[in-house]
Amino acid sequence: MAKAYRILLVNVDSQSLARLWAGLPSESEIEFVTAANPSDLKVRLTEQKYDLVVVDPWV
Repeated sequence: MAKAYRILLVNVDSQSLARLWAGLPSESEIEFVTAANPSDLKVRLTEQKYDLVVVDPWV
């Protein structure tokens, strides 16, 4: 059975997303959730748990 990951992306550029995608096993089930601003981030973090949160360092 494939491992499932839930990943929250906060203001992440496409190059970072491509590197992340390339680093995960191809047989994994991946759910990407995005947050574009601090208020959106707060809502996303209270809705569910994540295996990984990727934040643009300039946010």
